[in-house]
Parts: sequence; C-alpha cells; structure tokens
Amino acid sequence: MAEEVPDDVLEEVEEVGTLSWKDALRHSKLSIIVWMVFITTFFACAFGGASLLMFSVAGYAWILCFAFSAMIIPANLDRMSFPISVWMPWGLFIILSGYMSDYTNLQRSAMLLCPVIVGMAASTARIDEEQLINFEILVRIFSISLLVLAGLLTGLLLTGQLPGTTALAPQAITATLLASFFVSGYSFGRVRDLLWWGAIATLPVLALTRMAIFVTGLSLPFTFSPMKLRMRVVLMVIVALLGLALFYTSRVQGKMFMTGEGTLKDIGDEGTLATSGRRYMAEILLLEIANKPWWGHGANASEELILKLSEGQLTHPHNDWLRFLYDYGVVGTMLFLLTMILQVRHLLKKARHSEGEIRTFFFAGASSFLPFVLMMFTDNIVLYAAFYGNLQFTIIGLAYGAEKRARLEKISYEEDEFYENRYRRTTRSLTYREDERLEDDATTSVSNEADTQDSGDH
Repeated sequence: MAEEVPDDVLEEVEEVGTLSWKDALRHSKLSIIVWMVFITTFFACAFGGASLLMFSVAGYAWILCFAFSAMIIPANLDRMSFPISVWMPWGLFIILSGYMSDYTNLQRSAMLLCPVIVGMAASTARIDEEQLINFEILVRIFSISLLVLAGLLTGLLLTGQLPGTTALAPQAITATLLASFFVSGYSFGRVRDLLWWGAIATLPVLALTRMAIFVTGLSLPFTFSPMKLRMRVVLMVIVALLGLALFYTSRVQGKMFMTGEGTLKDIGDEGTLATSGRRYMAEILLLEIANKPWWGHGANASEELILKLSEGQLTHPHNDWLRFLYDYGVVGTMLFLLTMILQVRHLLKKARHSEGEIRTFFFAGASSFLPFVLMMFTDNIVLYAAFYGNLQFTIIGLAYGAEKRARLEKISYEEDEFYENRYRRTTRSLTYREDERLEDDATTSVSNEADTQDSGDH
C-alpha cells in the first residue's frame, strides 16, 4: 500500500473535517490568485467557446490570470519561492523568438508564459497546512461542478442519453489534471481520493476524448507519488480491463473507426482508423519541419500554414509537439522538454524533504506533467492555459510557498533554541513564545486549583 500519512496531518484533516466545507472556506485565507484561477477555469470550461466583444471567454480567462499575477509578483518579490532559474532559459527563448519572428505572435507567446507567471504569483501566498486542506476542498467542489457541467453540456442530465461526439476536449483535459491530483492524495493513504479519481475519470468518457481517457487511466498506476510496485501492477490490470471494456462500446467504436467498428489490431491500420484529418496535417508539417529543422520557421508560423491546409477552419494543428518543431525547431522543442524534466526533478526533490500536505502537493505537481506531455501528441494542451496550465502551476506555486513558510518557521525555532540554550534567555519567536505562555498559564491554573483543594482539605 501507499506510505502512511503522519499523525499530525491526519489530526489536521480530522479537525477540518469537523467543520462544514462552507465554514472552512469562509474562514480560509487563500490568496486572491487561487480564487481567480478557479473562477476563470470554471468559466472557461462553461463558456469557453462563446464569444464576448469579439474575443472568446477562454481568452479572457487566461488574460485575467496573467494580469493579476503580473500585479501580485512585484509587490511580493521577497516572498516568492518559485524556481525561476528552471524556467528562465525557456522564457528568454520565447521572448527572443517572438521578437525575431516575422509572424504575429504576441498572444501565443504570452499564453506559453502565462502558467509560469501564475505559478510565480501563487508561490508568494501566505499558506500553511490548513490552507492547503482548504484548497483541496475547492478542488473537490470544482470537480463536482465540472461533472455537473459536463452532464448538462452533453445533454445527459436532460435527455438521459450521450451524443456520439462532443466539443468537451478542453474540459476533459482539465479532468486529467484533477485525476493526477487525487491520485497523489490516494497514494498517501486517503482512500476516498480514489473514489474522487473514479468520479472525475468519467468526464473524459462523457466527452469521448480518446487521448484524455487513455491518459486519465495511466495517471493512476504511473503517478510519481510513492506507491508499491505490487499496487501499481494491480491498478494497471484493473485500468486495462476497464479500458478494454470501454473500447468495445458503440460510442468509442464509432469515434475510433471510420467503419464504426474494429479491433485492437485495427488501431495501426491507417485505412480504418478515424483521425479527423490529423494524419494528413502531420505529414505536411513533417515535410515542412525538415526544411528548417533546427530553429524552426518562427513563433506562431504554424498558424498561417494550418489556415491554408484547413481552408480557414483551424488555426493550429492538434499536436503541440509538431507545432513546437515547426515554430521553434529542434532547439526550442528540446529546451521546452528539458525545462519540464528539470521542473519535475526539482518538485520530486522538494517532495522527498517535505512532510504532510506539502509533500502531497509537490508529488501532485510533478505527476501533472505526465498527462501534459502525453496530451501534447494529440491536442493543444500548451495553449489551454485557462483549462490546464494555470491550475497546474497554481498547485505547484502553493507547494513552494507552503514549503518555504514551513522551512522558515523551522529555522526560526532552531535559532531561538540555540540562543536560549547558549545565553540562558528566551529568544523564541512570537508564535512559539505565545504557545509556551498558554502552556504555562494552563499549568499554573492546574497548580492553583490543586493548592486550593489541599487548603480546603486541611
């Protein structure tokens, strides 16, 4: 089974559990950027395809997060704990490439950097274990809202039937992030999080997004969170059996094959597999990539090509890896991949030296890059900052912020202990001195009651 959760964390969870979620959120002190990310992500999922003043709602969603984060960071630079050095080379490359490109790319370039800016802002939050637990409550409320929303948009709650196709790919991608988050909680002994994973895993099925279904299933046995090999194998077998049963349902068969039915062997057959024109675009892109393989054609150059290939219906290919190779070449694509690897490595290193909910958040942040990398092969998750990246880096930023606060409190306490032992004087920090004063008052009160009782007996 998963590693045991420390007793102090279980006590905190039980203490919060005695309160209603309304009271917990009412008294929470979560940063404004946290609320902004949840609200904008929900509105992007609910009205992402709608337009307002010539721009999509999803566009406003990521711009608002970007703007709020840009205002928060300068005022809280001393509290920021995000590993800027990991993302600095990638950020400079995007800015330089955008400046040198012959194509309009300001919006696309800003979208690539938006989640990182949000993570930097989130890391400045004054957050502790209790606030992390309140954030988990928000994640659960958001998950329920997303499932209800999917039921309404697919017509399931109104007609009781599911359509053969949907336009809920972005919402399904959001579900893959939430699934990774719940798996991390389950790996540390919270069995109920496995039920939450199962609930959110139904959203890609409702949306009938093939890659999202596959990625969500992999998030359970292939999480970066600590889990015994035996348990991973058991979970892998269960997920494989469920996936096989789902594969032979009429909805999936109709989406997978042009003939409406097929077997696992037919997946590799180009003549029967339904790719919605993606294979044709991929072939053209590969030929063009070969012309300028190293540095690419320029930031956002792929938009012009895809507009021509799709006769104005699409603005980007359904493959972020090919888009990166076309726009930024092998150099830019490998830099982005290396940056993600370094970020995951840094998160796992922090996780191994952390405790409680902080450790869970670090592992959740690291695990979130697995669905991210896989979804890049069949969709544009990099451009879905309002659906995935902003919430992903909020989790990462909060983990860094909570870890920094816990580390500073520990250092302060150890320094106070040192000076107190050396100079025989109390130099404890205000928090610890207040705790000790309360303990001393309680001890004195008990002692006085005992003396009064003795005097009465005498």
